[in-house]
Amino acid sequence: MADGTKKKSHFGYFPARLLWAIEPIVQHHRNTEMVRMLDGNVFLAPSQSGGALIGAVHGHAMAVFHAPDAYCSGPMTLDIPDAAFAAAEPPAPVCFNYCGSHYHAEVPEWMQPGTCFVHDAGIFIQPKMRHPQWAGEDNEFQPCLFQRTSSVGTHTIGADFRLKEGSPIDWRKALALAVSDTTAPAGDVLAFSPQLVNLFSRIEDMCWDESPEDRPRTFHRATGNGGKPGAIVLTIEGRPDFVGLYMPMKMTEPQSVSWSFLHEEKANG
Repeated sequence: MADGTKKKSHFGYFPARLLWAIEPIVQHHRNTEMVRMLDGNVFLAPSQSGGALIGAVHGHAMAVFHAPDAYCSGPMTLDIPDAAFAAAEPPAPVCFNYCGSHYHAEVPEWMQPGTCFVHDAGIFIQPKMRHPQWAGEDNEFQPCLFQRTSSVGTHTIGADFRLKEGSPIDWRKALALAVSDTTAPAGDVLAFSPQLVNLFSRIEDMCWDESPEDRPRTFHRATGNGGKPGAIVLTIEGRPDFVGLYMPMKMTEPQSVSWSFLHEEKANG
């Protein structure tokens, strides 16, 4: 630079599957709050316990992961292209059939998204392993599943990538406030939007094996302080590396169940 100072460089990486898991919150934000957080609502931040924290925040919902195998040089805000989310989606296993039974086999690791790298220069998603046909190539040769250089000048949300230093909002404060709030008494009636709860469906699916009995329980803990309802804290059984928040709706008298569901009508004639 002209004044002799060195420009600060920003760099980070994290499991690509987490990018795919938080996409619903990103798209919900883009559809409802276009005038807020124009630099993106995905954040990446160092963790005091090692690794990094990655998540997405919206005015009515938030999801945060702690990834021990992630890294970032400092807090940053990311505006992710739609195509990157698609590239980060874990491919479905291939279904085989034999004598009336179904058998599922994972696709090769060179077809599976592994690590997402973000830098001032752009975003890159590497597969879990390099394709065997390139095994003899130099290590500098690393074809990736997705790449996009950072936008310069004009920027199109959903098509371009952008990295900005700092977090989009003080999401830690919102999380700390919700966790410290008094838990609502058992039996209280909650009013919430199913649309907000559905934003976390990919995250729950990511924690689930094929066996129905292995599906983890999801807990929705209502909070409140001084009679004022607070955020609903969402946690998943066996996954201390994740926490979510979403806001309840304004309370009113709960709708009763219609009598027509409770009384059997006799057949005519």
